[in-house]
Amino acid sequence: MKIEILFLKNLEKQLRFLKPKDREDFISNYRLQIYDRYKSGESTTDIINSFESPESIASNIYQELEIDIKKEKAKEYKSSGLAKMLLGLSTILPQILVFLFSIIFFTTSFVLIVGFLFSLVLFWLNFETLQAIGGTFLSLGLLPLLAILFFYIGIEIYKFEKLFFKISIELVVGREMEIYNKTDKVKSKKNKIIIIILLSVFSLFTFAGVIGTFAGPKTIGGASLSGNMINTKTDTLNYSSFMETKDNEKLNFNYSFLRDYSWYKINLIEDKELKSELKVKRDYNFKSSLNFDYEIKQDKNFNNYHLQPVNVSLNLKIFNISSIIFTITYNPDEVKF
Repeated sequence: MKIEILFLKNLEKQLRFLKPKDREDFISNYRLQIYDRYKSGESTTDIINSFESPESIASNIYQELEIDIKKEKAKEYKSSGLAKMLLGLSTILPQILVFLFSIIFFTTSFVLIVGFLFSLVLFWLNFETLQAIGGTFLSLGLLPLLAILFFYIGIEIYKFEKLFFKISIELVVGREMEIYNKTDKVKSKKNKIIIIILLSVFSLFTFAGVIGTFAGPKTIGGASLSGNMINTKTDTLNYSSFMETKDNEKLNFNYSFLRDYSWYKINLIEDKELKSELKVKRDYNFKSSLNFDYEIKQDKNFNNYHLQPVNVSLNLKIFNISSIIFTITYNPDEVKF
């Protein structure tokens, strides 16, 4: 796709909070500028590079029109409590069911371990979504309510699933098959393996279907999946005191510690104008009051440095739930990642 088309499409996306007519006027203005300069002999690449980024242009326009972009984003991704609850319940319940059925159906320790590991793998596949949703639940104080809902709704779903899987297994195996308890040592391992496969497939299909239905741009979970975060915080961290002992060597930073209290995505940007400092920008969808800070720490081997979380809220310490996009700007002449 041509660079001018990409630029205009991105600009249109950034100006989505304007009225349609105003947005079209701004897009038309830039389209005409590109056309006139192109006719004058300039290349499209030079023309596009001479403009500010679409994000900066949009920010200036919103500022001129006195539009509070933070409020507009919050409106865009605001979702009803019922939608968030359905999304959270429907995502995690299938995984809980897989584990419960593993305990009920599997009689030997070997098969029980396999079933448990299968459940953990499925849970991990959904982890990023669960963290985005879970951070919202925690910030709204809904965790106790969720525990009660899981218990009562889980009982009813369990009754239905028990019958559902009994019928499914009979159809697949082609013969009647009893739902047996832990003390039954006669049934074959083949039947048990069929059960866990059916449970796992059902769980994944349930997860995919629910996410496809509810995790659109109007839900906080969907906003996290698309990378459109609501809150932003930028910190400037100075490391001049560490540079004094390095004799002009580069500081070796390890960013894996960012995972301590978040399911993170990270972008690295070079800026040679920075002197003895890092800029750490965080985009996140959980409540501002759950935010925490970072400081530069030296590793035990004294050769590496990392960003250490500080002032972490109790919710995040216990449940380790959050969803953050990090953008770290650094000077490559002083720092390496």
